[in-house]
Amino acid sequence: PLHWANRHRNIRYQHRGSAPAYALDMTVLVLEDNLIWSVKLRNGLQSLGHEAIVVSSLPPDLPRANAAIVNLTSRADALTQVIPRLKDAGIYVIAHAGHKDKQLLDVGRSLNCDAVVTNGILFHKLAAVLSLVKIRDMH
Repeated sequence: PLHWANRHRNIRYQHRGSAPAYALDMTVLVLEDNLIWSVKLRNGLQSLGHEAIVVSSLPPDLPRANAAIVNLTSRADALTQVIPRLKDAGIYVIAHAGHKDKQLLDVGRSLNCDAVVTNGILFHKLAAVLSLVKIRDMH
């Protein structure tokens, strides 16, 4: 898993209009059962030019997506099933939890999520977090 502080200090952004160039044309699956958070994430993703697919649980047939955002707090009971299923489908998994939820953040790391970030980082630096998906795709 990538550690936020080590991977984001030197990211450079190229802007085209109001949206970063790397943030266009991605489909992001948001696994969220909290209505307020799901609306915030959907709006943030759409403002960056992404398609957001918001679900409260994984459907039997996974939608095609470049990345998935999983709230470790709301899905704590099903993490051992949800995250491996996303990873097996080749979806970049971004897991998040509160900065005081160190045990949940550690669970995300132990399940090999591609990125594990705090809620604050996810909401305030969403474009930078999502840029990791593009960085991976370029390798």
